[in-house]
Amino acid sequence: FFGWFSHHGAAMEKEEVEVEVESDTAAAEETDLNTLLLPEGKFPTDVSCFSVQYSKALLDGWVKQHSPACAAASVAGACNALRGVARTKDSALTQADVIEYFKLILEDKLYAHATKVERMLGKPAEPLLEAMRARLSAEGKALGSKWPKDQNKRKHIMMTLRALVLERAAAAGSNEDVFSAVSRFYAADKLPAEEEGGNNSGDDEAEEDDGAETVLDGPPPKWKSVLWEYFNIAGGLEKLQQDKPSTAFFGNWGIVAAVKRISEKSPDAVGFQPKLFMGKAGKGIVVQHKVSSKDTRDAVAQQWQALTAAVVSPNTVLIFHLKNHYALVFACREWEVNGERVRQILTARKGQRPSVWIDFNEARTTMIKWPGYKMLSVTRV
Repeated sequence: FFGWFSHHGAAMEKEEVEVEVESDTAAAEETDLNTLLLPEGKFPTDVSCFSVQYSKALLDGWVKQHSPACAAASVAGACNALRGVARTKDSALTQADVIEYFKLILEDKLYAHATKVERMLGKPAEPLLEAMRARLSAEGKALGSKWPKDQNKRKHIMMTLRALVLERAAAAGSNEDVFSAVSRFYAADKLPAEEEGGNNSGDDEAEEDDGAETVLDGPPPKWKSVLWEYFNIAGGLEKLQQDKPSTAFFGNWGIVAAVKRISEKSPDAVGFQPKLFMGKAGKGIVVQHKVSSKDTRDAVAQQWQALTAAVVSPNTVLIFHLKNHYALVFACREWEVNGERVRQILTARKGQRPSVWIDFNEARTTMIKWPGYKMLSVTRV
């Protein structure tokens, strides 16, 4: 069920931003619609016009986020809404259910990347991963742990790899193993050890496959990136396996992949199609509704119309990738004051509870600042 209110008739105060948390509170999910959707819980009487559209299916289907796993929780809520399943039903998807789909995605990705490393080195890749995990554990660290902001995770791991390889290769002597193979790459490489980590200081999303193959006459140009990505994917899987799983490894590609997996396994034969709905254009990135700092008022109005149409569509829901978070778009509202249009969307800055109204101008600014910040649509097919 999708609702729509309209009212004709002083400016309404902006919603206060909630304190950022990584999970939802224990408060009940249900709420009073008037309190949630209307300013001060009632229709404004001193604006020239006012309208609000909302998705009752999303309000019934969203699920609580129990850990830093916003990608999983938002996908669960989206699929519940499109299936017409309330979160109280046994068949409703939960954050934990979608975490399992994310695990499958990374297990497949890790296997594929291990195969790539083996092709490149001519030796099994797993001993490298086992040795890295053991060394980091001795330091009180892990591939999947959260690193301090002042530490360059990639640089530390790659420096650790160099030390491991030199130690193990020397111990192996004439016995050829994966460490000996990597040591030959280091011997032929001219990049100083201190430059191996690049500029990364935190968790990376998965990089694109560069097609590296076995090279007999020397190391391939991106061999260090191939090895880093192997460790990075393993770290992403570790994050999902923690007591409080995290989906920090995943970007928009992960949302798309998870929705496709769920669509393939849907128990009620309901299929889902994910797309990049709105955001900044980029090379090789197809976005249905492109936003730009150069957009005219008419262009912004058209983007808003597309958004509101999606909100009230019984076959589509929106997931907003805002700053360091994924959350559903539950509703939108609009009014006019002194000839100026005010447009807002109902979403969540942290957790999944519908809790904050964000100006559409702020949402556009967020999406314009970085191509990764986008609205994604999930459509029932």
